[in-house]
Amino acid sequence: MNFEIATAGKSALNFMESYSEGETIGETVEVFENTVYLKTDHDDLICLTSKDVKAPMNLNLNTSVNFLKLDCISKKVIRTPTGLKLKTIVFDTKNSKIYPTTKDYKMKNGLQNRILFVVDEINLLDTLGSILDNHSPFFNELSYAIRAISESTQKRDLMKLSNQLSSIVGLGNGFTPSGDDFIV
Repeated sequence: MNFEIATAGKSALNFMESYSEGETIGETVEVFENTVYLKTDHDDLICLTSKDVKAPMNLNLNTSVNFLKLDCISKKVIRTPTGLKLKTIVFDTKNSKIYPTTKDYKMKNGLQNRILFVVDEINLLDTLGSILDNHSPFFNELSYAIRAISESTQKRDLMKLSNQLSSIVGLGNGFTPSGDDFIV
């Protein structure tokens, strides 16, 4: 029996391709009516499903499959030249549309708009003397502490690093931001 994978997550394909042809990839660990989870020998989990769920670790079939009727419980998964094999069932990935791990082009546009919005909002605020004012005592102390942390880390001076970290961690009383909040 052969099935074609319509869309394949890039991460799932990378894990599969790290195995040689004929090598055991892993075995099925959870089987549901339309989904089976494959646990690789490297402890990764690949989702093989007849639902169209595009995700980096998913392999989406182009047709509905009842995995319970196919008796896929605790079966070895073997790497084939064109995909993988579960018992006598072949899942072909050679014509699969690859789903990327991220969609950078959409994220960048949204991020750019959010940044521009925040900049516009901050410009409406009077930051003079606040923690956002780069001439405020708080900003100057925090800048000095960050510089000292960086220098002591580079020099591996653990005593100085410890002193500097304690000077910025937990400065707030829970209602105001503290030094460590700004570093994060």
